Amino acid sequence: MRIMAIDYGDAHTGVALSDPTGFLVGTTTTINSWRQEVVLGRLLELIEEHRPDEVVLGFPKNMDGTDGRKADLYRELAARLEEAGYRGMYAFECNDAAYRQDPRRADRQNVAWLESHNIL
Repeated sequence: MRIMAIDYGDAHTGVALSDPTGFLVGTTTTINSWRQEVVLGRLLELIEEHRPDEVVLGFPKNMDGTDGRKADLYRELAARLEEAGYRGMYAFECNDAAYRQDPRRADRQNVAWLESHNIL
């Protein structure tokens, strides 16, 4: 199972693609653009090229569990990917502040989330 993970940013969007086992990262790239249309277009090209089984989009959360300040941008990107015909997507809740505070705990929570969605 190939998994594509997207870290959507203001000017840089990170994309990682797993190997066929879904365990190791096989390919990484960065989309350098502020414009969502450019990011969306390149993501669709990468999805078409690599044909991942799942796409995971990081979703910003605050320390208190509420949506982060960029949550609406992430929702919009996810909706546009779905409109373009890609449906195998999960919104992965990530809390950058918690990760900086205790990376090992955050990693355990991330792995548990991925396992609960049958991604790992």
